[in-house]
Amino acid sequence: MKTRNLTVVCMLAGLLCWGCKQTDVTQVLDRAETCMAERPDSSLYLLRTLDKRHISGSLRKARYALLYSQALDKNYIDVDNDSLIRVAVDYYKGHGTSHEKALAYFYLGRVYDNAGDETRATEAFVEAETHALDTDDHYICGLIYSYLGNLYFSQYSFDEALAMYDKSEKCYAQAGQLRNEGYMVEAKARVYILQEDKNACFNEYERAIELFKGLNDVDYVAILTCDYLMAKFQFGIYESLTIEDLKSGLQNYYSSNELTFRSLIYYKMNNLDSARYCAIRALENDELNAKQMAGIKFFLSRIENKCYNYKQAYDYMNGYAALMDSIYLIERENLVQKIEKRYNNTLLKNSLIAEETYHKYQLRIIAIIIIFGVILFIYSVIILIKKRKQIVIKRIRKLKHIR
Repeated sequence: MKTRNLTVVCMLAGLLCWGCKQTDVTQVLDRAETCMAERPDSSLYLLRTLDKRHISGSLRKARYALLYSQALDKNYIDVDNDSLIRVAVDYYKGHGTSHEKALAYFYLGRVYDNAGDETRATEAFVEAETHALDTDDHYICGLIYSYLGNLYFSQYSFDEALAMYDKSEKCYAQAGQLRNEGYMVEAKARVYILQEDKNACFNEYERAIELFKGLNDVDYVAILTCDYLMAKFQFGIYESLTIEDLKSGLQNYYSSNELTFRSLIYYKMNNLDSARYCAIRALENDELNAKQMAGIKFFLSRIENKCYNYKQAYDYMNGYAALMDSIYLIERENLVQKIEKRYNNTLLKNSLIAEETYHKYQLRIIAIIIIFGVILFIYSVIILIKKRKQIVIKRIRKLKHIR
């Protein structure tokens, strides 16, 4: 009797300890979720204190997987394996709120994006969007659209990228996320540079600068001003730039742009020898991309033309034209490769859908055959039973007749 009582007490104590552990897990998850937005580093620390062996139940495991994925992403720790976030996605497919579904698919998209799988990343973000639209969380919508914009931008789908950045900007504005709103305006300006729409580009840069001025972010205003001035330089618009503008940009230059700014300032001051020297030195910088090099050569052509050195001006213009031709050739090839990749991915996806549909119909046909076989078997058994019954009745009648 004493042994039985001791066993019951031990069982109750074990259940109590297990219940306490699960309560502790839930409390840690709650605290991690609370400080995720403002202190994601603290969230990650809290989640790392949990022993995964003590996390039981599908809901807690899914919530842990989602929060841990979120904390890693917010702490700029890139994950390219979907094993963790899949736990959350698989659970929230059939459970939870639309908001939880949206978050799960969004972070699944982030994992695929980190892995360089643009097709699956896009599919995950689009799925996240469908659930996010059922919520009033404008911030998550802004995030989804911004990453979709980045994916379209990397695939040279500039119109789609602009549409996504525009949606993201509006969502961030509704969420009161002015900084992120400014980033989306800046992103649109970068797209317009590639589309060679200078008026739209300048308009977006001016809007972005005003937004960050409103946030009193002097450093980022300086960076945007520098980019704005370089965009004007790239479009060949030198006359509207004042020496004061250029000097303000020079105070916050990137290393690859310092000599370019100095060259522009000297050009404005009509000190053409110094302008030429700085521009030639700028060409020696390894950080320059092909478009920046082309822009500097075009600028050197202007300098030499102004100095009546027409031979040098002609040579620089030829160099500019050759660079631009190679840039457009590479961009066309990249575009063709991207389109081909998207086409092949679409074919593969359609093939998989067709195969899946075929298997579904195949399974249905097999199921129908099995059901028909079962019915036929049951019918045969019934017929057999009836015949056996008739035989038994006949035998009974014969026996009665004999008697």
